[in-house]
Amino acid sequence: MSVRVSRHKKKGWIEVDIRVRLPDGTEASGEGEVPVQTLSGAARWAEERVRRLVINGLAKVKEVTPTLERFMPRFLEEHVRANRLKPSTQDSYEHRLKRHLLPLLGKKRLDEIGKADVQRLKASLAEQEPKSINGTLGVLSKLLNAAVDWDVIPVTPRIKMLRVVGEPYPFYDFEEYERIVKAAAPPTGAS
Repeated sequence: MSVRVSRHKKKGWIEVDIRVRLPDGTEASGEGEVPVQTLSGAARWAEERVRRLVINGLAKVKEVTPTLERFMPRFLEEHVRANRLKPSTQDSYEHRLKRHLLPLLGKKRLDEIGKADVQRLKASLAEQEPKSINGTLGVLSKLLNAAVDWDVIPVTPRIKMLRVVGEPYPFYDFEEYERIVKAAAPPTGAS
């Protein structure tokens, strides 16, 4: 058994890497961000996941782990609606799940969704703007993190968002700036 807990150097979140050999000889592993804020809490969280794996065995975990398609209604009801997200946000979550995530990942068990699946999802969305792709990745991340919080799966893969480059701000030289300020000033003599 191996549990490695570390803090991401740039982002600051805590991540865990779990590797365990089960009593039947099979190996199980997983890595991802954890839902706790301290290194000692993350270690306890990971050890609980390992304990559950050893007790239940990998077959039992796989047997009861739902597919994304089966888990989606629970996520929408118990996370999106229960947390009273704005109606527009609820619609966005449901749209992204049905339009992008279900066709590609709907038949996969939640514990099978890994980094390669995330990369395939990014590739399938390549025609979209990075901000839109990040929105869909964010929904997947929220869904998987909810599954971890509800003890449906032990860990979730860390999902790297795309870099979004904003539009450059216009630069005005001093003469242009003065013209803009004068044009925006109220007329003299006006009260």
